[in-house]
Amino acid sequence: MPIPAAVTNVLVRLLNASAQHLGERLAQAFGGKSSNAPFLLEQVKLDPRYLEAQIEYLKRKQARQKELLHLSTAKVDARIALQEQELQDRRELSLLQRELLRELQESEIQIKLNEIQVLWHKDTWFSNLSLPDTEQILQRQQHRFLLLVSPPRISKDCPDSLHNNLQIELRKVGEFLNNNYPVYNKLRAVEFYSDYFKDSISDIDVKRLQQILAIVPTAIIYSDISDYEVNLRVGFWGWQNDQVFLLPTLAWNWEKVQEELEASGYGQKESLRTIREVIVTIHKLLAAFLADAYYLYIDPHYEVQLFELDSELEREWIKPYIKVIKQIQQQQREIYQQELKKLALVEAERREEEALKQKAQKWKCVNTLAGHSNWVCAVAISPDGKMLASSSSDSTVKLWNLLTGEEVCTFKGHLERVDSVTFSLDGMTLASSSSDNSVKLWNLRTEREICTITGNISRVFPIIISPDRKEGKNEDKTIKLWDLTMGQDIRPLNGNSNRGFAPVLSPDGETIAASGEDNAIALWNLNTGQEIPPLLGHSRWVNAVAFSPDGKMLATASVDETIKLWDWKTRQEICTLTGHSHWVNSVTFSADGKMLASGSMDRTIKLWNLKTGQEIRTISGHAGGVISVTMSPDGKTLVSGSTDGIIKIWRIN
Repeated sequence: MPIPAAVTNVLVRLLNASAQHLGERLAQAFGGKSSNAPFLLEQVKLDPRYLEAQIEYLKRKQARQKELLHLSTAKVDARIALQEQELQDRRELSLLQRELLRELQESEIQIKLNEIQVLWHKDTWFSNLSLPDTEQILQRQQHRFLLLVSPPRISKDCPDSLHNNLQIELRKVGEFLNNNYPVYNKLRAVEFYSDYFKDSISDIDVKRLQQILAIVPTAIIYSDISDYEVNLRVGFWGWQNDQVFLLPTLAWNWEKVQEELEASGYGQKESLRTIREVIVTIHKLLAAFLADAYYLYIDPHYEVQLFELDSELEREWIKPYIKVIKQIQQQQREIYQQELKKLALVEAERREEEALKQKAQKWKCVNTLAGHSNWVCAVAISPDGKMLASSSSDSTVKLWNLLTGEEVCTFKGHLERVDSVTFSLDGMTLASSSSDNSVKLWNLRTEREICTITGNISRVFPIIISPDRKEGKNEDKTIKLWDLTMGQDIRPLNGNSNRGFAPVLSPDGETIAASGEDNAIALWNLNTGQEIPPLLGHSRWVNAVAFSPDGKMLATASVDETIKLWDWKTRQEICTLTGHSHWVNSVTFSADGKMLASGSMDRTIKLWNLKTGQEIRTISGHAGGVISVTMSPDGKTLVSGSTDGIIKIWRIN
């Protein structure tokens, strides 16, 4: 005989309110701040084995998504096969997670076992199980959810039918869990005891039990039945939770239900049997809900069993719990998707870093150019990547075929050391600046000098900037801008006369940066000619500066043996690169902005990953200090000039 609608409606309302409240408290117990679960799960997520498995899963998932895009809707079998592969991958991840959780749990068990000895003998215990039995629960070789059902506390005024039969029938909860959440199932194991307690328990007993079983996620269902009402309660805690959550789930007037059943034609015996069935069914529903909620909070891939149980449980009763479970599932999946996106980014960065390391190992010296008779002070590559210019302390500038290493010509005319060389943007003109306070422009097609500009000159083209690099020989000690197409001084830049060595122009042509003797990096706004407050951080003078290709970063090389990277617009130091054992003389960015090369008086060139700030290779080969390094526009050629008078050309395979 069906249960009257009036009875069912009351139960549904009670269950609905109970489900929502229980869901909120479970979030605190299994995933909230009061639980250690998030920390423990983070430990699992950071385990190299889990990270590797996650990355492999991500790769396969992305491959499946691509394959699905190319599958027609008619290829049903192929789509199903891909879905099965996805499901299998998720299950394998879940199994690994459970195993890692078990490993973490093992490390805590011995501590808890020692505590139990004291707690157990300190007070009269309320368990049917002995101390060894309880210790055995803790030492199970599998991660699982523990669920205990206490004998109900039944009023003496209740019918004998409840006294004599309800506790026996509650064992059906165990049968239900064994069928749907078997303890041998590694993904949704529930260990159940209906006879753990000697007698009915209260809230204080639940708190006492938590002291013993804190390392096992546990839920306890216990109830009080008066002469007219059933009060069901749930106590639970997450793994190593510091707090026990106690929650009344519902208060149900069984006496009124009995009256309605008998009014509908039920006999007294039959109505009491139905009431007992309702109580047992609610126990099953709560047990399933608690188990599913726990596993969902630790595993977004968990396959919810409650969705499959509408044939065993009343469909209308189960609906509010399914609603809450779906909310938890959606929330956990959203969190997981964000984590997966972060993992994808981290993996992409790791692959990029690994690729950069592998690429760094492929640089080989393919040519050694000997032609200068003294230090090679500067090297520069033409915009088309075909020509190389070098300047030297021997007062000459040389032009080389970068591809063959052949010397094309030698430009003579400077009286002293030639400090820098720069190609024009069209590659037709070369500018060289010297310690003789002159800049010479050379026509590369005719191999002749175009003109000489005297004054305070250096190496930025088509705007040249220079301080007087001979102390006490220039009266105004200013930094000037020159229009090389006209050979005219435009205007001086205002600022400290001790700054202005090795000036460089930002990619957008609006800012000039230069090093100086006062350990600072000077900056000027090219439109106004006004100096921007300098960047401070080096402990000795700065030898060289370089802008990144996108203009956002500035690299500085110093006599203090370090390189600093700056977000020069915000004036923040990003990081300091250490590794050289002598002055750092030169820095240059790769064309893609991912790598930095530095040259030092320690005779080495170092390659750096700009994203991580890590050194990825040290290149040796020069017999003297490396004064200048530069990279080709395609990023495949690196050129270095040294105090040994040698130029080396390095190429990547």
